[in-house]
Amino acid sequence: MDIIKKQRIKSAYEGEFFRENGHEIVNILADYLNETGKDEKEKMFSSKTPDKIRNIYNSDFSKASEKNFTDIIKDIFKNITPLHHPNYLGHQVSAPLPMSALSDLTMGLLNNSDCVFEMGKAAAGTEKAVIEWMCRKIGYDEKTSNGILTSGGTLGNLTALLAARQDRAGYDIWTKGVDNQKPLCALLSEQSHYSVSRAISIMGLGEENAIKIPCDENFKVKVDELKRLYEKATSEGKNVFAVVVGACSTATGKFDDLESIGKFCNEHNIWFHVDGAHGAPTLLSDKYKHYMKGIERADSVVWDAHKMMMFPALVTGVLFKNAKVSHSTFSQNASYILDRVYDENWFDFGLKTMECTKPFLSLKLYSNLKYFGEKFIGDYIEVMYDLTKEFADVIQKTEDFELATYPESNIICFRYLNDKVEDINEFQNRLRNKLLGEENYYIVKTVLNGKQYLRCTIINPLTEMKHLLNLLDDIRKIAKDA
Repeated sequence: MDIIKKQRIKSAYEGEFFRENGHEIVNILADYLNETGKDEKEKMFSSKTPDKIRNIYNSDFSKASEKNFTDIIKDIFKNITPLHHPNYLGHQVSAPLPMSALSDLTMGLLNNSDCVFEMGKAAAGTEKAVIEWMCRKIGYDEKTSNGILTSGGTLGNLTALLAARQDRAGYDIWTKGVDNQKPLCALLSEQSHYSVSRAISIMGLGEENAIKIPCDENFKVKVDELKRLYEKATSEGKNVFAVVVGACSTATGKFDDLESIGKFCNEHNIWFHVDGAHGAPTLLSDKYKHYMKGIERADSVVWDAHKMMMFPALVTGVLFKNAKVSHSTFSQNASYILDRVYDENWFDFGLKTMECTKPFLSLKLYSNLKYFGEKFIGDYIEVMYDLTKEFADVIQKTEDFELATYPESNIICFRYLNDKVEDINEFQNRLRNKLLGEENYYIVKTVLNGKQYLRCTIINPLTEMKHLLNLLDDIRKIAKDA
């Protein structure tokens, strides 16, 4: 054994070495929080090209760097997208609570997994507590409901739909495979996140069996169209095993009529899945939880905590009204790690998740819910939703902007009007590209009914109305030269 090599490796695990670097990193992060967005002249968005970024970080990693660890981290800060900047209005990714980042740090160092109870007893216990809390908020009976935490809404939707297929196919798909004699299909909102139709294809059912339900002028599922498409599919010999709707949709932030849709699904024994990745935390708001009326009818719900709960990505709850289906989805027995496969086993989460090694995801939810309380998050949701509606009121009073639809959540879509340009849709793209080029704001875009819109997610609690009004003024200035 090479004693020198062993000692060098052991030294990297010494507490004092970690403490010294850890304190410096926390100081860097604290300075980032204190300084980000305070200088109004400071650029917040890097417009460097992908090739420039690749060249900056190109490394061969063949030997240790001459830089110390904190300098390596500082180099990263030169090209981040600062989600804590009040002008960040981009995707549905939170500006994480600083305290939740400390939970992430703890999770990373402990590296416990709750796929097997012995590998993470605290992880299993805290995940069970968080899942039961989520189920109670939905309105499920916590004695008969269940769920898991997984890595993101995409994996969450796939997990829920696998459970739906196994439960409603009418035969054991896990063992026998798909029977093409009676094709399985799912009905989903045309505003569904792309992960839903992707899941149908991954499951081998084919894109044509992910049947899109038309939405109305407010981008909500037309319940009459849902009923018509169900009748059409069944008359064609298809088995409609699931209906998928949004609470809320990714593009517009609109909540579908969960009560009416859920009642229809319950009456026809169709699995009702609600993609609540963004909107499920609305249940924590006394003011806005009415948007979620009927959620308790769902057979499964996906709930992201890294969007509207201010936690770092990724952590998603996949929640089932019937606890038994959470076990039947992945009906395997890996005897070398799992020798307990009976239904009452709640503590080996590997029996009901896609992941065979799962991080200690529950730590950031458990620790921060315990510390701040759910009302803190409910208050945050109300502040964000209120600000978005106030911003919509301002836009409605202007003559040079129009809304796609009045917002229900903290997602808002609007566009600049200009009757002098030939292609108004392409004009919105030019405006956004120029806005990003000036590096003062980060916003995204979406297409709704063939029309291009600018899209903002007002997710940072440091964003105020003055920042949104400045955004409109910047767009106006850019529009003169676009």
